[in-house]
Amino acid sequence: MSSILLVAVVLVGALGVLNLALVLAVIRRLRTLPTGSAPDGAGLPPGTPLPEFQATGHDGAPVTGAMFAGGGFLAFMRVNCPWCWDKLPAMTDYLAGTDPAHVLFVVVEDDELSDERRQALAALGTLVFEKPGGPLLDRFEVRGTPSYVLVGADGTVRAWTTDTAELPHHGSLAGAGR
Repeated sequence: MSSILLVAVVLVGALGVLNLALVLAVIRRLRTLPTGSAPDGAGLPPGTPLPEFQATGHDGAPVTGAMFAGGGFLAFMRVNCPWCWDKLPAMTDYLAGTDPAHVLFVVVEDDELSDERRQALAALGTLVFEKPGGPLLDRFEVRGTPSYVLVGADGTVRAWTTDTAELPHHGSLAGAGR
C-alpha cells in the first residue's frame, strides 16, 4: 500500500512541476508580444485611405468620412468593455484642444450607455451607435475594442492601436484643432 501511495505522490509532484514549467513558458512568450498594438489582421494598416461611410449621429445628423478632411480621430468602443472606459481619461487628455467636429466615437450597443458616459463622449466628438457586427465595424475591420484610429490630413490611416499611449502626440491632428 505504501508503494502505491509513494507512486501517486511522485506523479502528482511531477505533474505540478510540469504545470509550473508550462506556465513559465507561457509568461515568457507573453512578455515578448507587443503591448497595446492591434492584433495582426485587425484594423486598417497605416497609409490605407479611409473608407467611405455614411451613418447617423446620436443627434440625428448625417455622419460621413468628409468630417475627417484635414485629419481626425475615430474611437471604436463597446458599452460593456471595461478597458474602453478605463482608457477614457487618457483619451480625453489626448484629444484636448481637438475640434470635436473631427472626432467620431462608434459605440457598439451591447447594452445601454449611461447618460454620464454619453455626455462625456458627446463633449469630445460625434457619437454613432451601432449593433455588434455592424457595417462600420466591418468597413473599418475592427476586431476588438477599444480601437483608436488617427486619420492623417491626407485622409489616410496614420495610426491604429488599442492604446492611446501609442498614438503620435502633438500636431498629429493638424487641421483638426490641434
